[in-house]
Amino acid sequence: EYMGTTVCARGPDHMLRRAVAASVRSAAARARGARPSSSASSLPQPGRIRPSLDDVVALSKARGFVFQSAEAHGGLRGMYDYGPLGALLKKNIKDLWWRDFVLRKPNVWGIDGALLAPAKLWDATGHLREFVDPLVSCGGCRKRFRADTLASAACPECGASIDLDRTVPFNLLFGTHAGSTPPAQGGGGANSYLRPETAQSVFSNADAVSRTARLHALPYGVASMGWAFRNEISPRDFLFRTRAFEQAELEWFCAAEDVAATFEGLTAECVQWLEGLLHDKSAVRLHTHPKSSLAHYSDACIDIEYEFPFGWGELWGVACRGDFDLRAHGQRNELNARVIEPSLGIDRLVLALLCDAMSRTAPGQREGVLRLDPRIAPVKFAVLPLVKRDGQTEAAHRAMAEIRRTTAQFGIHDDAGSIGKRYRRADEIGTPLCFTVDAQTAADGTMTLRDRDSGTQRERRFSVQEAAAEVLGLVRS
Repeated sequence: EYMGTTVCARGPDHMLRRAVAASVRSAAARARGARPSSSASSLPQPGRIRPSLDDVVALSKARGFVFQSAEAHGGLRGMYDYGPLGALLKKNIKDLWWRDFVLRKPNVWGIDGALLAPAKLWDATGHLREFVDPLVSCGGCRKRFRADTLASAACPECGASIDLDRTVPFNLLFGTHAGSTPPAQGGGGANSYLRPETAQSVFSNADAVSRTARLHALPYGVASMGWAFRNEISPRDFLFRTRAFEQAELEWFCAAEDVAATFEGLTAECVQWLEGLLHDKSAVRLHTHPKSSLAHYSDACIDIEYEFPFGWGELWGVACRGDFDLRAHGQRNELNARVIEPSLGIDRLVLALLCDAMSRTAPGQREGVLRLDPRIAPVKFAVLPLVKRDGQTEAAHRAMAEIRRTTAQFGIHDDAGSIGKRYRRADEIGTPLCFTVDAQTAADGTMTLRDRDSGTQRERRFSVQEAAAEVLGLVRS
């Protein structure tokens, strides 16, 4: 059986509910073929060696991808800073998503919403009442946990028994008080909240966006990307569950009769886009939400999951939000649109891509190579002098600067240690191309080229202009 659970959609239109339920099953079958359901296990590609989460964390810290936020002051759970390489990697991922889901589509616009919104907005959308997780406390160590993440009734910290039937709803919104009047002087409690998702800026401005962008016919899309905040009970698993994270969300407005086909098409498109960045496609599957796990605003939802070192987890959720949010904000919705929303967690995707790029097939692939897709690799190329004499270092600096100027792609120069060690350092951070300046460069201006994935030198030599063209060709392929 492919779909492990039956889709349960809710909403005022019974025809729409049946269409959405059928669409989820159809999207799963067409987008994933015979992939297993969430209740089954997926076998990795034969002979593939995957890294542990500790391996990914160690590489991230050692090579400047991700650091613990405020580590010098003890840190804060669920908060991370992106280092030099991580910032480049994350930006490349976001740029690629924006290019493919906004710029390349003729009827999609984007907005950039505020991080803070008044309490009235979150009350209207139901987040103040419904955006909760089940909280349990341990009577032994007094630690608190999210009940639905515990493997058993034994406390993971001290081993004491926890009564899982005594859960309390814990609201995930980060509340604050905006304005100069303190709560004690009549300002009340929290009068505003950090957004838990980027989408509400789209919905609360839906009439204004459609009017100013002249979106007078269905279908069309409005995209948003940026930070969201959730006061998670139990941040865990590195970048997977954090309290501050970035989302890339597309709100697709379509006619009610087109919901099923739209849901199916967007799910398949998201799966195809994700698999285009991965080596191990067996690490992707679909999971259909039963009625009991649907968000309060959702009629139906299917998750695109990735097999992380700690197990399967959601990367991308495709939800049918109907017209819930438009009605909540009092938007006219003159076209009587319904909304399908693919919502991608950027930080989770960073983690998944690092895990995938660190994995290798045994015994055919070399260790210590970060096989990131060249389109998202933080460093696209390196220019290395073969030796630190005869003007090779200066020539390598000039070549690197010219290629960066010509291509607007990030490249580095490295002259510390032997050429073999420099190749290995470039491999470890995912650099696809290494150009090497040698004695012949002074005579004809050409360089050798080493490929990251094969670890071999190209047969021909490259001028600086040809090197720039090679970089651009790799990135645009």
